[in-house]
Amino acid sequence: MSKQIAHRQSVSLAPLAPQAFVAGIIGAVLTDGFLSISQHVSPMAVWQHIAAAVVGDVASTSASYAVLGVAIHLVIALIWAYLYAFVAYELNLLQKWVFSGIVWGIVVDVVMDLVLASRGALEPLTVRSVLYGLITNVIFYGLPVAWYLSRSVRTASRSSN
Repeated sequence: MSKQIAHRQSVSLAPLAPQAFVAGIIGAVLTDGFLSISQHVSPMAVWQHIAAAVVGDVASTSASYAVLGVAIHLVIALIWAYLYAFVAYELNLLQKWVFSGIVWGIVVDVVMDLVLASRGALEPLTVRSVLYGLITNVIFYGLPVAWYLSRSVRTASRSSN
């Protein structure tokens, strides 16, 4: 236990900010790539769909809404990555990246579904859609973000010693 406390004290939260930024971008890119490939649509269509959650069906009428979708998704992915970095740091879970990445992916999926439902933008849930959402947010967002931050912390603590 004292080893964990000593490790935590050797890693401050401030250096995690740029690493969380990179982790958020990695998560966004992997998520968008998975959605595009698994749905057999272009990334533009994925981004238009994301924009539609904010502006409505008009987003599907013009490819220019894809820019809005990219911006929205990046902001959301960055916020979740910064939150993960803070929570995992505070709970001393940065090195337990598999466990915390799975849990974080589930949290992201549930909260984002609640946000979409509150906006009336969530399609009816089915077993398939729930599993698809969990695969997307656990495997292609939560785990990569947790892994990257875990590695970044190990690298930072090695270089500071």
